[in-house]
Amino acid sequence: MTLFTRKLESSVHTQRQFVKAQHLPVLDGSLSLGDYLKQMGERSALIVAESLDEQDWGPFERHYASTGRAPYSPRSMMGILLYGIMKGQRSLRALERLARLDLGCIWVSQGITPDHASLGRFIYQHQTVLTGMFFKELALSVLRRSQSGISCLAGDGTVIEAMCSHYHLLTQAAISREKKPLSAAPATGQTEKRLQQLEQGTEVLRRRQENREKKGKDGSQLRINPTEPDAVVQKLKRGKGFSTAYKPSVLVNTGRIIVAQTVDPSSETRVMADLLVQNFN
Repeated sequence: MTLFTRKLESSVHTQRQFVKAQHLPVLDGSLSLGDYLKQMGERSALIVAESLDEQDWGPFERHYASTGRAPYSPRSMMGILLYGIMKGQRSLRALERLARLDLGCIWVSQGITPDHASLGRFIYQHQTVLTGMFFKELALSVLRRSQSGISCLAGDGTVIEAMCSHYHLLTQAAISREKKPLSAAPATGQTEKRLQQLEQGTEVLRRRQENREKKGKDGSQLRINPTEPDAVVQKLKRGKGFSTAYKPSVLVNTGRIIVAQTVDPSSETRVMADLLVQNFN
């Protein structure tokens, strides 16, 4: 990274050091990156950076160990994710490339260049914080900046395919057949993990069968992938057939700002009450 000088900064919350970068001119006598973006009219990067600087990063920073190699700053990692989503980049590899080549993303992320695996681990590690208080505070910050309100809202949902393979879907009978040899085999970490997945899958599938039978329908052929039991086999969009999937839903205001979000295994309507009170308590 010749555009930036790496530096470590200590967190005010935990005293843990995080990797950040100091913004410097690209060449002697030239504009700084921030001034260049202003002259080019790149407002989105500047707005994202200002909004991130207003947030409390303590809940993120407390999740890191106090020793070992300094991790990337949560504020910078979140900058890549938010700026990338605004630019229509949704895959981790696309975000990795954006952080290396897009000047706006470089400004927002303070010059860090994580790979796609690091971005994925960040999302997984902080998923509870991201979908909880942080989302609420960030949404309120965006509403203040945009001077928009929540008097008029619209809701919508979609279908997102789960990460598990649809080639390994099992019925209740198939789960029982797989459990027998595993139960008789010598106990290892791998067999115990698989047995635990099968037990959990059995319980989830049993509840779904009961709910289906209450409606007068046959539930014996319901299937599940034990590695991701929350996902439900359902119809995908755009004629892509059936697979294990979830239904995320959002509420947006008239400025198309997302003010509430959640994910349900199979229903868009069941979550509406929770969405309406999510950000307004």
